[in-house]
Amino acid sequence: MSNRLYESMLRKARIRRLVPTEEYRYFAEHRKLFLKYEVFTDFYDVSDDFQLIRANILLHGMENKLQIEEVLGALEAQSMLEFKAVKHHFIREKFLEKKLDLPYMKDGENKLYIPFFPRALNIIYFSEPDKLLDYPYDKLKTDFVTSTIDPFETYNDMLFDSFFTKLVRLSGDRTSTAYYHYDFQTIYVINKQGTLDVKIPLFDKYLRSPNASHIMERILPVMEAYFANDKKTFIFLLRKKKLISSKMYRRLAKHAHLSSIRQGRIAKEK
Repeated sequence: MSNRLYESMLRKARIRRLVPTEEYRYFAEHRKLFLKYEVFTDFYDVSDDFQLIRANILLHGMENKLQIEEVLGALEAQSMLEFKAVKHHFIREKFLEKKLDLPYMKDGENKLYIPFFPRALNIIYFSEPDKLLDYPYDKLKTDFVTSTIDPFETYNDMLFDSFFTKLVRLSGDRTSTAYYHYDFQTIYVINKQGTLDVKIPLFDKYLRSPNASHIMERILPVMEAYFANDKKTFIFLLRKKKLISSKMYRRLAKHAHLSSIRQGRIAKEK
């Protein structure tokens, strides 16, 4: 649902190019995986920062899958060399001894390394990897498209509160959670369905000499006002904490009567 408050901020946001960022460099280097495996090809081209964040979640998952399979292949070769056979107990034991430095998402007590696989397959890939050497799981190495899920629909906002992204969690409520991205200097409010509710760019183009020091201390009270649905305090703190210019503050104050602060929650104004 449209909200003029944030539309105004987006229109006057400082231009931030995706190309020079670490996020985009990683994307450009790995996006060929989308075409190689003919999966999630819609993410091969990205047009905005949030789409880039989502694409990189998938690419990190693909990289994890390849690295786990590479380790498993080396252990299989070692087993054949030592025992002239595939020793499942030996392979699993050696695999679990290794400290794989891979990004992951916490799901209760489990770590999920491949976000586009269901939980059951994630458990096999990390806890029972030797099963991948036998039918039918051995086919997953080269032909896994039919086993994929929509990770954003399945795992929702948990994906963004994970090591798959560079987002930093701020605060939230039962419906959504706010995150900050240091490179993009933007707050993203992501709902429990894993889709974007609101994007709040900081340091608009009218703000001279923007200062991002101690940014967390400055953002947190702003988002407390957001989740309290306190629009006036939200706008006031954006300016007080020098996150927007005085010109932007006047624009937002002028639009303050238009709608509720919460995207998708147009409250009745008194």
